[in-house]
Amino acid sequence: MVEEKIKEHSNEINHLKNELAECHTNNALMCKDIQDIKENQEKYMSNFEAFQSKFYKRFDDMEEIIEKKYVSKIEFGPVKSIVYGMVGFILLTFLGSIISLVVIYKQ
Repeated sequence: MVEEKIKEHSNEINHLKNELAECHTNNALMCKDIQDIKENQEKYMSNFEAFQSKFYKRFDDMEEIIEKKYVSKIEFGPVKSIVYGMVGFILLTFLGSIISLVVIYKQ
């Protein structure tokens, strides 16, 4: 009876040793995976920082080009007023001539 208990406990201890060894192996694999993730993160962060600096430089270049090529709303305001006034004057004279033709035609 004592021998059976010893054998049972011995089997249980062997089973626990196997589980512990498996956990140790899994732990080592997890540590390796975590290390790989950290290395990948560092690589991607350096790539991201390079991309970000290129993006900001290109954005600044585009801003300079836009400032050189195009006018602002403040600069365009007087031109817009003059053009709208001329178009209004042309349309008014056109409508005036049509009305005068109708009035003359009726008389």
